[in-house]
Amino acid sequence: MKSQSLKFFPRESKLTTQEQLFMSDFNIFNEKRVANQKLEAFAVYTLLRMKMSDDDDAGYFLNYNKDLLNLLASTLGTDNRFLERVVKRSLERGLFDKVMYEKYKILTSPDIQDKYFFGKQRCTSIRVVKEYLYSFVYEKYEFVNKKCKIVSIFGENVSKKLQTTQDKTNTDTKRDAPAECVKTDLELFLKEFPKKAESGVKIPNYVDFKALTERVRASDFLKMANNLKLSWLVKKENYDKVIAGHYDKIVFSPGKTQNYDNRSYSQEQLNNLFTDLDSVKLGGNNG
Repeated sequence: MKSQSLKFFPRESKLTTQEQLFMSDFNIFNEKRVANQKLEAFAVYTLLRMKMSDDDDAGYFLNYNKDLLNLLASTLGTDNRFLERVVKRSLERGLFDKVMYEKYKILTSPDIQDKYFFGKQRCTSIRVVKEYLYSFVYEKYEFVNKKCKIVSIFGENVSKKLQTTQDKTNTDTKRDAPAECVKTDLELFLKEFPKKAESGVKIPNYVDFKALTERVRASDFLKMANNLKLSWLVKKENYDKVIAGHYDKIVFSPGKTQNYDNRSYSQEQLNNLFTDLDSVKLGGNNG
């Protein structure tokens, strides 16, 4: 089988919010070491992503073990304790998926998998581990189910089994069975978080309410912010971030918005809040 790797490292041209917060966690009080500490942490994170993209056996995940730590320590000339701290903070900040790490001891994320399979759409000889994939991968990239060799972490080849089941099941049955499961899981979700309920919300196929329930439980922000209702949670870009744990550490502070009057702001004004405060007039005496 051909190499699984992409041989390139796909990323945005600027730091994401999660990356900026991650780097801020490595500020220390000695001014001569602030920039170096942050750069060292970002170098470790970048090397992990590069190692993942260049892995001939995977490409969209990385097994986290002592051998990997020793390799990085040798490359960067640092110690394992610092590396472990970097990995821990990257998980807490949502750069890697904490749920996948705790369950399988791998480093991955929805964004990483989205970029990987986008780059592999023309390939037909990819070996993918079923348990390591997010549900949206099957929905968004049809070639994963149709052309790839799908295996289990237990070594079982499940490709033929999946194809046989799909061939024998008619379209109505395929639609009805998952719909019943989603309905039951949705009812349990709304029973636990009744304030998230909304009428007329179309539930996309990629939504896993069991996983969503776990992530909302883990986030005080998501639990207590009543304006983040069902329609917001199942929206693709929001859902992927929730599942990846991006909101787990955000503190819910409703009192911060109580002193502002009811004004409407454009998206451009909101984007400029942290770069051009004068462009947005707030309530109170500033109005």
